[in-house]
Amino acid sequence: MHFTSLTSTILSTLALTSASPLLRRNINDVCAAQPAGSGPAPSKNTPSAFQKFGTFSTLCTSATTPSGYQRTFHNQLAATQGGGSYMGLYSLTSYDTNGCGALCSGSAGCVGFNVYYER
Repeated sequence: MHFTSLTSTILSTLALTSASPLLRRNINDVCAAQPAGSGPAPSKNTPSAFQKFGTFSTLCTSATTPSGYQRTFHNQLAATQGGGSYMGLYSLTSYDTNGCGALCSGSAGCVGFNVYYER
């Protein structure tokens, strides 16, 4: 069985506390074991199947834009790290744009975020 990781990039210095429901990923060691993903996954574990997996598109296009934020793009095969203000990468358990918006709003200096699936 394989899992798809659902991640959120928070743009701009965010520290998670031990009470946080998010899992902090180890981004300092690219070979380190990462937390198992909790998102849906295509039955065939290939890059092509991942990119064509319709569930990702459905979840993305149906997600709401949190109050106070503006959707600048969606349903793309990429994410952004704007202006050198990268704050971190966090594993999530659902495609929760409102949760990410609340996390960003509660973090000094955060101006935006990405939510995306990665293989």
